[in-house]
Amino acid sequence: MRSKLKDILLCGVLAVVLLPVAAFAKGPLRDFSGVWYSDQNLNRVSDTADDLFQKGEVLDPKAKATAPKLREPYRLKKEKEDALKAEKLKQDKILTDTEIQCRPDGMPKMMRGILPIEIVQTPKKLVIVAEELSLVRRIFIDKMPPANEITPSYAGYSAGHWEGDTLVVNTVQIRPDISFADIPNTGKSEVDERIRMIDKDRLEIQFTYKDDLVLEEPYKFTWTYTRHDEHKVMEYVCDNNKYTIGPDGTVQFNIDD
Repeated sequence: MRSKLKDILLCGVLAVVLLPVAAFAKGPLRDFSGVWYSDQNLNRVSDTADDLFQKGEVLDPKAKATAPKLREPYRLKKEKEDALKAEKLKQDKILTDTEIQCRPDGMPKMMRGILPIEIVQTPKKLVIVAEELSLVRRIFIDKMPPANEITPSYAGYSAGHWEGDTLVVNTVQIRPDISFADIPNTGKSEVDERIRMIDKDRLEIQFTYKDDLVLEEPYKFTWTYTRHDEHKVMEYVCDNNKYTIGPDGTVQFNIDD
């Protein structure tokens, strides 16, 4: 009887010890490793680079209904910039942007390029490689360090933790010369993400873009991705830039260079 009781107690102790291991074990829905294409590029008809560049990028038609709400004086400034863009387009001119300058999009736009992203996952971090301009982003499964220890960068500094099968991420210190959706970046912009698998070949990221100095309320949107592991993400840099920026901010393509 005493031996049987001893066995029962031993099993109970083992169950308590092993429970945390089982609870935090990495399951199939917590493995984001793979190559992912953004579903938001609605016009993607093939995986060939030529088709992707010829077709360009089409924004989600619902985007206008959920446009960010800017505070003054940023709202008025954006209206003037939009009017200037429209005027230049009538003249068959375009204004410069980060892509024309061969600069990375930064966060969060880098997460929905025409070309795919690759996620390499370890227990302590996720490494995200955007094929477009070869920008690398790291999400550390750790606490966020003090702001004065972080150097601003295109991808910012990302720290995350698990809530079940969802990776909750906060990104700070995005370079102030990088903006998203025409939202001015005061240097205080932050991006929150909730990353989860919809199924084994679908990924969803719920974004919240925050900057109390610029936005009346946080700007929320969701992007989804489809797995294409047959694609090999390669180096892609912009080293043959043939654009010249004029004094009025418009762009000219130099075919003679």
